[in-house]
Amino acid sequence: MSQPFPPEMKRSTHPNFVILGIPIGDKAFCSTFISEKYEEAKALLHKLEEVSAVDPHVAFSLLRQCAGFCKLAHLARGTQLSQAISALEAFDHNIRATFSKCTVVGTSNQAWQQAELSLSRGGLGIRSLSRHSPAAYIASLSSSGAVPLSQEHLIHAVELFNSLVPSSEAVSMEEVLTSRIHYKVLSNKIDNHLFNILYEQSSAADRARLLSISSPHAASWVSVIPSEGLGLHLQPSEFQVAIKWWLGLDTSCGSICPLCPGRILDPLGHHALTCKRGGDVVTRHNKLRDTLAETCRRAHLSVKVKAGSNLTKDHSHTRPADILVPNWSMGKLAAFDLSVTSPLNSNVLLEAAGQAARATEQRKHDENDAKCKELGWICVPMVVEAYGAWGTEAMESFSLLASRLATSSNRAKAEVLAALIWQAEPQLTPDGFDAVSVQNVGSTYIIVSWDLPTHSNGILINFSPPVTPTGTALQLERGVGRHQCCSQPAQHEEDSPPGGPPDPESDTNDIVISLFINKIINLTSPLAPPL
Repeated sequence: MSQPFPPEMKRSTHPNFVILGIPIGDKAFCSTFISEKYEEAKALLHKLEEVSAVDPHVAFSLLRQCAGFCKLAHLARGTQLSQAISALEAFDHNIRATFSKCTVVGTSNQAWQQAELSLSRGGLGIRSLSRHSPAAYIASLSSSGAVPLSQEHLIHAVELFNSLVPSSEAVSMEEVLTSRIHYKVLSNKIDNHLFNILYEQSSAADRARLLSISSPHAASWVSVIPSEGLGLHLQPSEFQVAIKWWLGLDTSCGSICPLCPGRILDPLGHHALTCKRGGDVVTRHNKLRDTLAETCRRAHLSVKVKAGSNLTKDHSHTRPADILVPNWSMGKLAAFDLSVTSPLNSNVLLEAAGQAARATEQRKHDENDAKCKELGWICVPMVVEAYGAWGTEAMESFSLLASRLATSSNRAKAEVLAALIWQAEPQLTPDGFDAVSVQNVGSTYIIVSWDLPTHSNGILINFSPPVTPTGTALQLERGVGRHQCCSQPAQHEEDSPPGGPPDPESDTNDIVISLFINKIINLTSPLAPPL
């Protein structure tokens, strides 16, 4: 009798064996194999906790890309769910515990559900193995084109998947067996349903936050590989605030804005971006402008900064061009008008994703179109939302810049555009915290700052009990921008007198961090280092 396989091919005469990393055999054998893989993956998570003690940002990046979902995803695709589900659920629990230790951030169940979403849905991309395992199993079998002899386990997987999505998105056995279904399609259905549930359960402010962070490119800072040399790295204190801010966790601890007496810091950090006291709004705007201008020059565009003042007939001081770009379209000059807007502004709070950027773009056109037309220019609003989503016109402009940079660097446009979107200026790396002032005022307040090309940021931290000797002070070597928060989304009165440090008798026992939100804008900025 002829053999169906060549003699050199290894054959197993034992009923229990492993093929392509998947256990085949009785329940005890498969369970033992899965347990061993689980313990190996769990041991790697413990190693990450050691890394997080030195660099939480690096530990988080490794957890997201190397030590989480991917470690057991292969088992989810090829192993019967009834055998693997317990290990997958346990590993999900371990991932959440490791995340909390790496980031030093305790998450509510709602915040953790957001963290498990894909980046395109505003999450952190820390996928749940137990939730997505039915999709992985179905897609694996469907893509193979094979019809299993026993459909019991496939039926179980289909039932589990359909319980995770609305009935309109359910799949049938016939569909699985007769067509190829990609895992990404099924996974997106699960994420979209979970996002909709979170959205329906959220407040108006959280809904606006979820819509903004799920906009294209808003999560660039999450997926970027940490690199101090390229300025793509967050220090531990920065990273902790970034995670809290992204997940909608309280960043204020109910404290008082140091420059706005009586104002309670809002949990979502809205006022940290919009407060006009201290000059940070202007500083951020000007440095974003200067960074974009330098990017244009690298594309061989002879740009001018702050063009157009007092050139209209009525001698208006409104400046329609932060950056004036020659020969932009049909021989006309483009007037780039930069603006950072918050999706938590009350006038766009209940609107759709990207509404804050669109509303600001329209306002810029209303203000400047007539002036630009008189000067023979084209008005181009360059608007970015606080959570990192750039407006439509800005993205179109970046696409044109990518074409020019691709020509000058002999690279493909897609590669250059990706660099513009996913990278930031090398100088965006914090140059190290400079202690500005350390004073014992009942509790100890330390203001620390870092030097950025797109903004001068500061963090106000309150330690209790004091950690430095009374009266200790260090001199400020650079200017520091101070961010604050308040409970109301409305803008402040600009004529109010500046406030001093918070009253030491007020609520100052918890850590108070006047967010560095603009640093996250920098990391999502499509202003790349030289190519």
